[in-house]
Amino acid sequence: MQWNSIQPAGHIDRWGYQKTRAQYAQALTETDVIVSTAQHEFLGISVIEAISAGAYPLVPNRLAYPEVLDLGKTDGVDQFFYDGSVKALTDKLLILARDAKDNNIWNGDNSAVKLIQCFEWNNLVPVLDKALTSF
Repeated sequence: MQWNSIQPAGHIDRWGYQKTRAQYAQALTETDVIVSTAQHEFLGISVIEAISAGAYPLVPNRLAYPEVLDLGKTDGVDQFFYDGSVKALTDKLLILARDAKDNNIWNGDNSAVKLIQCFEWNNLVPVLDKALTSF
C-alpha cells in the first residue's frame, strides 16, 4: 500500500509536550494511535495513559513495553509491537491509518485496554496496601 492511497490529513494535530494537564488529557481523548519510538523508558506511563483513554498502542518490542502489554503471555498482543525499524513502523502505521479511516482501528478487540487495567488505582491500591503491610 502506498501512503497517498489512504489520503492522510497531511498534519499531526499535537506534537510533544502539552502545557497543562488538561491539554494533555484532552489530547489523549482525541488520540487514535499512540506510537512510541523510545530508546529509554522505565514504565511507559504515557503509553498506559493513552491506552486507558482508548488509543491503539504501537510500541517497539523492547524496554518496558513487552512486560506492560504481556508480550509472550497473552495471545494477540503481538499486533501492538513493531521490531524497532522504520520500515516496520511505517508498514504498521499505514495499516492503522487505513483502519482509523474506516473507524475500525480496534477491529472489535480492545485487549490492550484490558491488559493495562492492573494499573488503574482501584486495582493497584489493594496490591500496594498488601505489599506495604507485608513488611
